[in-house]
Amino acid sequence: MALTPKRERFCLAYLETGNASEAYRRAYDAKNMKDKTVTKRASELLQDGDITGRLDELRRPAVELARRYTVEAIETLVSIMRDDEASPAARVSAACEILDRGHGKAPATVEGNVKHDHKHHVHEPLSETARWIAGILGTGAKSDDPGKPN
Repeated sequence: MALTPKRERFCLAYLETGNASEAYRRAYDAKNMKDKTVTKRASELLQDGDITGRLDELRRPAVELARRYTVEAIETLVSIMRDDEASPAARVSAACEILDRGHGKAPATVEGNVKHDHKHHVHEPLSETARWIAGILGTGAKSDDPGKPN
């Protein structure tokens, strides 16, 4: 089914930006809408079968092109991984990319049991809250508030 011009513009903008809300703003007259409304409507569009079908159709040539270079790309990553003169960061990055392609990305999870009365700290600067959370997660950041755990 052919899309309306606005829905087509949404698809093209979404592929360009990767951001559904931004794509919605570019395709529709949203200047008087609240951000929450734009986000909701953009999300609804991404659930629409005609939209997802069109996005798949637009992505297909890029996917096919990328698949043509898969072997060469993997060989390049392997050569970087094995290159003793490459930086350690480049070698590790190449190795991670190879492993991700072969095994999928490893899940990244954070578990914890945190009790925090957020009402008490509503007016504190975000950086203070971030330091408090980092302290809980054990990343070494310290809070300046003696009433908060480090």
